[in-house]
Amino acid sequence: PASAPASSTAREHPRRMLTLLLCATAVVTSRPYAMRAGASHAGASRVRGLTRMSIETITIRRGPGGLGLELSDANLVVSQSGQPELRIGDIVVAVDGVELAGKYLGSVIDQAAGEYVFTVSREPKASAAALEMALRGLGADLYSPNLDDVDAAPTPAVRARVMAVLGALEALGTQVAPADANTERLGFWKLLLGEGAVVNDGFSGMCAMPGVELIAQWQCFGEGEGMPQLQTVEIVADPLLGRYCVATLKGTFESEASGECVSVDAERYSRLVLDGAPQSSNPRTFSRTCTYLSASLRIVRPADREKEFCAYWRTSPQAATAEIGQLADKPIRSSGGVGRRVDEDDSMPMWQQRQMEVDDENINQVESGIP
Repeated sequence: PASAPASSTAREHPRRMLTLLLCATAVVTSRPYAMRAGASHAGASRVRGLTRMSIETITIRRGPGGLGLELSDANLVVSQSGQPELRIGDIVVAVDGVELAGKYLGSVIDQAAGEYVFTVSREPKASAAALEMALRGLGADLYSPNLDDVDAAPTPAVRARVMAVLGALEALGTQVAPADANTERLGFWKLLLGEGAVVNDGFSGMCAMPGVELIAQWQCFGEGEGMPQLQTVEIVADPLLGRYCVATLKGTFESEASGECVSVDAERYSRLVLDGAPQSSNPRTFSRTCTYLSASLRIVRPADREKEFCAYWRTSPQAATAEIGQLADKPIRSSGGVGRRVDEDDSMPMWQQRQMEVDDENINQVESGIP
């Protein structure tokens, strides 16, 4: 990402990620918390007040290239390549025994020094809150899997940082898990970012059709009589029709606590509605492991595919309804009209138009002899 001086930019753009331009490599060691020789007693006293948190001190020495740390404006470590003693999620609270007291590290550090002692907080709840803020600072609240607007998609470099922050949050998952995960989960969630079958294919099965692509997904968890209720809404783009389709899955979910993660969840769908029309559909069950859950963010992974994941931001029913409506009414770029009916009735439900397209494709294949 583009770098910027740390002084005024941090105050003007409180959510922008900043780079500490002190160099490319760092030699890092750690030692138990102690006042550095020569540090002022006043500064040490101020830092000692932080010892009730999870505090570590890490000695960082300037190498041939200097230091290479990327911090948020809250002095949260978001990149520590080659520095095993630092962790993504560490919050730098003092340098050489002097508390930063809200100042950005890059604006106060002595860049002529060859060695520093960083005091970092590893208090799980504080780190998780700062990591979520860093995630929003990276612009991650704007992302969907692959909206047509290419400007809304993260660049590979930003995506790598988002992935690193998500991984750090997952590492804190069991430490900051809510006392009642079932209650915390209730409400609307929008898919932020993901990898694997859910992002590629969705839950509805619509993306199995040629050229159809998942654009966005929302989930709503609600209380019900007997079993908790679950509804998943997917927006899919069909280039043959040049329109979006709204697929809604309805069902229930079960959740079990687990010492290794936040919970193990089973999502069971029994009904599919496509563009408002009920469809015949076989029941579907998806088993997912929740690795992080807060009031704002939820991260889940398929129970049998650990390398895949989905991260969801909490949203409001009003925001979800408005965005779904906007996308459903928005035209998409067509694939050139291959197989498109020139006399199609635009008032016809999209699922019916799509079925006619598929039927035409099957007839063309038989007539041409192409299997």
